[in-house]
Amino acid sequence: MNYNWKVLLPLFLGTVIMIFVLQKQGSDLKTENTPLKIVSFEFAKTKEEAQTVLDAWKPDANINRLTIARKNIYLDFIFIFFYSLFLFAACRKIRYHSQRWQKKAGKNFAYMGLAAGGFDIIENILMLRTLDGNYDVFTTLATFVCAAIKFALAGFAILYILLGLPRLFRSRKY
Repeated sequence: MNYNWKVLLPLFLGTVIMIFVLQKQGSDLKTENTPLKIVSFEFAKTKEEAQTVLDAWKPDANINRLTIARKNIYLDFIFIFFYSLFLFAACRKIRYHSQRWQKKAGKNFAYMGLAAGGFDIIENILMLRTLDGNYDVFTTLATFVCAAIKFALAGFAILYILLGLPRLFRSRKY
């Protein structure tokens, strides 16, 4: 299926808007022990590292970072909808205008975009569980693994899109 710009543009805009919303809403999650904000939590691969993040986000007189983190994770579900569908549709669009190996690879990269969203959902559920205090060695390691796989899959899909853009714009039917 050839995804047209009427599909791609809203998904792209939703992705970009949600990036800004997440950055703004989660800006107070940056501390000395969490320089990457929510990503520091995603990559806490041990129970001790997760506890360090949770300790850094303990509520103080001015701010409740745990509440901010929870809201950030819930907002991320909206982001997942936009970015995973955008990656899927963009890879399919480029695949449609490609030849030979790029066409075959494009199908796989499109599904990588969707799979990244799936791993992100699992990661979010595990992080919410950790915020509730229900975590152990498995939970933190599984969160880390899901985050790593998500970033790798999304990265591969983005790379395919970036490498395929010249071919897409050379095509007379984009």
